[in-house]
Amino acid sequence: MKKKFLIICLILVTILFNNCKKEPVVNYSPVLNFGIYNIDRNENLILDTSTNITIATNELFSIKNLSANTTSYILDFGDGQTSIQKEPVLSYKQPGTYTLTLSAVGENGLKNSVTKKIKVLERVLKKIIINSLNWNSNLSSNLNWSNDKTADVYVEIKSLSANQSPQFNNGDFNGETFYKTSITKNIKQNQTPIEFDVKTKKVLDMTSMVKGKYGFNLYTEDPSVKYLLLSTWASGVGYNYKCNVDSNKFVVTSSFNGNSIQFIFDYE
Repeated sequence: MKKKFLIICLILVTILFNNCKKEPVVNYSPVLNFGIYNIDRNENLILDTSTNITIATNELFSIKNLSANTTSYILDFGDGQTSIQKEPVLSYKQPGTYTLTLSAVGENGLKNSVTKKIKVLERVLKKIIINSLNWNSNLSSNLNWSNDKTADVYVEIKSLSANQSPQFNNGDFNGETFYKTSITKNIKQNQTPIEFDVKTKKVLDMTSMVKGKYGFNLYTEDPSVKYLLLSTWASGVGYNYKCNVDSNKFVVTSSFNGNSIQFIFDYE
């Protein structure tokens, strides 16, 4: 009888002991991963989650945070900028290679971090092409030139300061010369394309371009009086651009009433 009683007591003690055990604490370390969406390009947004990412200066991109088991974040962009937002929008003003670091804290205070290398390139003007010409699309007056008329042509990019706006006076727009091609002489309007290689380094500032601070202009001269055939600052005339860092090309195109010009930039 005593033996049975002892066995029963032992079973009860074991049950009580097991019930009094604390549940083990599971420490989940933050699991970190992120990618970027380039929101400044004329293409479908594609999430880039690679370790090494290439973008251009002043190109806006947003962070897509793919992390788990986290309560707070800090992003260090590697150029002095930081953010505690989960998915901030950012850009880099200067070319170079930066380390973008995402750090996070988990529920139990555990920390973790992950980094990506960001290579930031400039848009450097390499070539200007006149793809088509129409003498009789002068922006200020109708020239009434015949199709076989010969004249001189050139292209000029003008720029404005932050507080300036385009003004049209005496047949031309204001602004400082950013780049001007040589003059190609005695051209008929069907003698296109006409290409100009750019030998000096000219870097396009994307922020200024988006704000309309660059004017892309096509001129003709006969024999010494210049006429403006096309300007992106003129009413009803615009431009479009396509950018692809992977193919190393940034291309600006503008067309108006039979005239078309193209500007080709490399990422460097």
